[in-house]
Amino acid sequence: MAGSKLVLPANGAADWSGWVTAVERVWRGYMQVSFDNMESSAASILQAGSAVEMGGSLYQFGTDEEMTTGWSAITTATTAYMKFVPASTEVTWEYTAVAPVWDDDKQGWYGTSGSATHRYIGTVYKTGTTSYGDTNIFGVGKYQTAGGTRNSDDQVYKFKIIEIGDWDMSGSTSGATKSTAHGLGSTHRKRIRGIKVIIRRDDDVTSHDLSAIDPDAAIGEGVCMGGVHTVDNTNVQMERRNGTHFDGANFNATSYNRGWITIWYEP
Repeated sequence: MAGSKLVLPANGAADWSGWVTAVERVWRGYMQVSFDNMESSAASILQAGSAVEMGGSLYQFGTDEEMTTGWSAITTATTAYMKFVPASTEVTWEYTAVAPVWDDDKQGWYGTSGSATHRYIGTVYKTGTTSYGDTNIFGVGKYQTAGGTRNSDDQVYKFKIIEIGDWDMSGSTSGATKSTAHGLGSTHRKRIRGIKVIIRRDDDVTSHDLSAIDPDAAIGEGVCMGGVHTVDNTNVQMERRNGTHFDGANFNATSYNRGWITIWYEP
């Protein structure tokens, strides 16, 4: 089965139905939104100029809008969904714990039953009563979820990148370990499916995988220099091996972010 081209009418044509259908298809599923506070713990602010199509109508925001409606009903340490709720001439937005479904006809994530006209735009993790974290905005398209990637089993994974912070890696005891908070809580900690740690040298000339093979072969050829040994409900616990490339003057700076942890997890 093949698709068909919509033919636009010439000037003066009586039948404009093809043209109208073409225009509708161009902006169906349209969503162009910008937020402030996405990287802080404060409530997200929808910025002026944002626009979204819902069920055949286009809505736009002329002023910045802070989002707090429905937040108190969200359980701490769980993921909330952000959604637009349309009325006849206006639209508001709020948080909900109820997950959306994909609507092929509307080309967007929507609610069900009494919320079938509500368009979902993203997720945020509730870390406290007035604390918002890990905000993600959905992209346009069924498989374009912000902050996510899809595996061969058609499972969408989200990812989070965290700064390691200070870590003087030198010294046989003091520099051997480092714990960094991941902020995912106990529920999402159980859904972690992969972790990668990148280490920066003090002069930031090179970067290294924490679990890479030692290039100096100081304690034996082919030795792994370190890795993640434990992830609990609060921290990612890392360790580097004594006597390896990381255990030296090139990795002992302080007041310096040592690198980044990337975590992949099921939402």
